[in-house]
This record gives sequence, structure tokens and C-alpha cells, in this order.
Amino acid sequence: VVGFWGTFAVCMSTGEDTTGWGSLICAILGLYGYGVGVPLGATVGVNVAGGWLGVRGNVWLSAVGAVLGFGAGVGLLASLSAATDGTVSDETMIGVALSVVPFLSALGATLGYNLGATVAPSPSLSPTPASGPGGSGP
Repeated sequence: VVGFWGTFAVCMSTGEDTTGWGSLICAILGLYGYGVGVPLGATVGVNVAGGWLGVRGNVWLSAVGAVLGFGAGVGLLASLSAATDGTVSDETMIGVALSVVPFLSALGATLGYNLGATVAPSPSLSPTPASGPGGSGP
């Protein structure tokens, strides 16, 4: 969403025609911003969350998964539009675009990140040496 509005705002602030065709062009450019922002945000979010949780995952597969998930979301959106022959309201389509598409992108990023991932051992769960007979331990 930030990618869309950021691109749209920059385009509209250029001072060119912001009515009619000019605003349509800015909206189309905003869709490109959305297309870049969703997979990028999903990739960064999954990698940051994984790092916080001590998971060492695959950054590149996370990015690929985010892009594939985004594509699946857009495909689902297109299928929904085609299956309903335009009878679904614009608000519903925007709701799907703003919820399902980012969710599928994040799901793809999560799956990619966790393929072959390892978890760092927690220091609080490491075993403590046992004291032997007559020993006082650590």
C-alpha cells in the first residue's frame, strides 16, 4: 500500500495534468509501486521476524516465494473478477487486493525462508554441566 501511495503521490506532485489521463497514468504507476512494495515488504518482514526468532533461513528463496505468492494473489484476483463478470463491487475487489494478495505474498516468503532453515539454540535452554560425585559443580 505504501508502494502504491508513494508512487502515486510522487507522480501527482510533478505538476503535470493531475486530472483525467494524468491521474490515470499516476494510478497505473501506483500499481507498479504496489507490485514492487508487496513482495519487498513480505521478504523484509519475514527475514526480520526470522532473525528475531533465531531462525537462519534462506533470504533468496524468501524473495522468490514472495514474488510467487504475489503472482498467485494477483491471479486469484483476476480469476475472481472473471468468474463474477464484474458483478462484484469495486470495494470488494480493493479489499481482496489489499488483504489476500499481501497475505499470499507473505505466505510465499515464509515458505521460501523456512526451506532448509535452522534454528539457533537458545542460551537459556543449553544444558548445564552436572556435578560429579564429590564435586561442587560450576
